[in-house]
Amino acid sequence: MNPIKIKQKPAHYTILQELLSGAQASGRTDRELKAAQAILQKVYLRVVKKAIEARTNPNSKPKSLELAYYEAHELEKLLRANRGLFRAGSYEYNAVLSIADELDQKLQ
Repeated sequence: MNPIKIKQKPAHYTILQELLSGAQASGRTDRELKAAQAILQKVYLRVVKKAIEARTNPNSKPKSLELAYYEAHELEKLLRANRGLFRAGSYEYNAVLSIADELDQKLQ
């Protein structure tokens, strides 16, 4: 499988970091939850690096993040399940939907 590349604004990586650090994978068994956490832990570390870059240079061009197919799948599921953490219509909510939609399109 080819890697999935998403390209997002630097500020979106900060929002993604916030979501990944506190998100809960709801409706899953212990085994599924542990697998998802193991997968997303690796994604979290890469997102943290992108978020640090975003904080040091907030006006830079959109950055790309390369994900394996299974990482993109788990991230999209997590984003859709936890989008309610942000108020509907807010910048953060729209950023989460934007990332989830881009992942969904590339996973097709």
